[in-house]
Amino acid sequence: MKNEKITAGKASLYVVCSLFVVTFLFFSAKFVYATLHQKWVADERYKIVGCIGRSLTQEEVAPIYLEELLGLSSDEPQSLYAFDVKAAKKKLLQCKTFKRVKVHRLKPGIVVVDYELRRPVAEILDYENMAIDKRHTLFF
Repeated sequence: MKNEKITAGKASLYVVCSLFVVTFLFFSAKFVYATLHQKWVADERYKIVGCIGRSLTQEEVAPIYLEELLGLSSDEPQSLYAFDVKAAKKKLLQCKTFKRVKVHRLKPGIVVVDYELRRPVAEILDYENMAIDKRHTLFF
């Protein structure tokens, strides 16, 4: 094995070439993913056709209520790949009835919502359909 020293110019050339190669690969992968994502969003097979709610307790919420809260419509179905799981969780948690929520996408077109409802410990009689739970959270 020879002890060859690389000149500063040659080392700089290696660094610049490596940067170009890595940048090209990154943007190529990003372009391929974006193209596939657009294809999946437009594909009719991946339109959301239903919503399943699974309760962690015994109380059940009607799937149509979950669909209403999530803004899902059978008249204008959206793509499963365009459906934002984090935004859906945030929407459901804004409804104080839900204590915990997990939202999943299930191919080819199902949204699954795992939830736990708040348990009332007292009713607020001054207001219609209002209750309070152990953590002093008002909900309806």
